[in-house]
Formats: sequence, structure tokens, C-alpha cells
Amino acid sequence: MMPPATASQPTARASISRQATFSIAAKERLNVWRVAVPELVGVAQRQIECQRERYRVTQTLFEEELATFNDVFDSHVELLETKFQLYQVFYNDQTAAAEVRHITGFTDP
Repeated sequence: MMPPATASQPTARASISRQATFSIAAKERLNVWRVAVPELVGVAQRQIECQRERYRVTQTLFEEELATFNDVFDSHVELLETKFQLYQVFYNDQTAAAEVRHITGFTDP
């Protein structure tokens, strides 16, 4: 005969219930994130377009000797940082999906 569960020994049912609740919360979090991803990607792409134009203008000004090399360099760095933000959105999307797969025990075939 097994001794009754104590506060330090949760029952199997409570553990399963907690895991199911955690899995549901993780799936909901992923769904919210998946809805936000297209909007975040769109914003990041528009920012990249703006930074590309700014970089192009700065290069033109440099060629006409109206801007310094530092201006061109700073503009290029800002463009790279903006691209990194887009990659960060994709990374966060994949990380959230992997987290849900891990929590739920689901693996892709």
C-alpha cells in the first residue's frame, strides 16, 4: 500500500493537470505570436527599405563630397542593425514554435 501524497509529493493527477494547463498556455502564446509575426515582418521590411534609401542618399552625398565617410559608415551600420531586427523576428518565431513542441512533446515527422 502506498502512503498518501504529501505537500512535497504532488499526485500524478495534479502533475498531469499542471502540464496540460502549461501546454495549453504555451500553445495560446504561440498562436498570439504567430498572429503578430506577419505584422512585425512587415514593419521590419519597411524599416529596411527606409534604411536602404537613407544609405543610398548618404552614398550619393559622399560621392558629391557633401558627406563624410563616417556618415556612410553609420548609415551602413544602421541598415545592418535593421536587417538584424528582421532576423530576430524570424528567430523568435522559430524559438516559440520549438518551445511549444518541447512542452507538448510533439515532434514534426
